[in-house]
Amino acid sequence: MTPVAMAISRALIHFVWQGSIVGLLLWTVLFALRKRSANSRYVAGCAALTVSALMPVVTAWVIYSRPKEKETAGPLTIKLAEMQKEFNDTPLPQRKIGPVVMAGRVVKRINTADLPDSVSNDLLSRLPVREGDNLSQDSIEQTAKALRAFDEHLRVHFRATDDGQVEIRIVVPR
Repeated sequence: MTPVAMAISRALIHFVWQGSIVGLLLWTVLFALRKRSANSRYVAGCAALTVSALMPVVTAWVIYSRPKEKETAGPLTIKLAEMQKEFNDTPLPQRKIGPVVMAGRVVKRINTADLPDSVSNDLLSRLPVREGDNLSQDSIEQTAKALRAFDEHLRVHFRATDDGQVEIRIVVPR
């Protein structure tokens, strides 16, 4: 959502309580003016309508022009970010995926179902591993490097199959 759209939507939400307060204040003023002229009650009503019309505009402007504060994160968010950074900084061969380490297992299948056939064939020809190969720590790292060199947006997932082999899945993040 753009900052302008965010400011407008928040201003409209704030207008619910702000309008309620203006309505209560108008009711109180009209009660106090019940024995005064109709003209004074009319002026009070017009003032309340004017304030009600200006409130969302002023609120949106205040929200939009407020300096962007750094998003504050709670301790859980910070811990998760640290864990993600630690995981990303760990070389692929040392990452544990589930209870097993993928090195030393046979590649059962390389799945590129998310990719078009022409891209899939080109990518498979550049990978250092093929179906039936034994994975080593070096081949896992080379696979990750080859994938990053081919397209930095693609992600590789190594998954242990039920028969103890490995499925390599290459996906486009959504």
